[in-house]
Amino acid sequence: MSLYQNIRINREDYSDSEVTSVLQKVGLGYLVDRIGLHNAEVNLDESLSGGEKARICLARLLLRKYQLLLLDEFSSAIDEDTTMMIRKLLINDNIPFVEIAHRVPKDIDLYNKRYTLESGRLIH
Repeated sequence: MSLYQNIRINREDYSDSEVTSVLQKVGLGYLVDRIGLHNAEVNLDESLSGGEKARICLARLLLRKYQLLLLDEFSSAIDEDTTMMIRKLLINDNIPFVEIAHRVPKDIDLYNKRYTLESGRLIH
């Protein structure tokens, strides 16, 4: 499966320029030069790091323009810098999201509200 096919899974209405643009936005523009947009010979599962895979998922979400994102443990398999880049991108683009995490983020001040679940009770 090519990078283009991977990003547009079950959707056919994205142009090459839209896909390339969103890849640049999530910091993956270099993949177009490295492996090509339509090269189906590359095994993306083996070729990409965990952070790159997470940003491909983010690229899909940005293209689909959902009204609200629910991010459940999205940062568990990626480094802190990539995690912070993703959060800041969502916040700067005014994309509402709810993040569920087991660890408190270092950039907690970016959030509008924070809730903690402790011993089965929600603490504001």
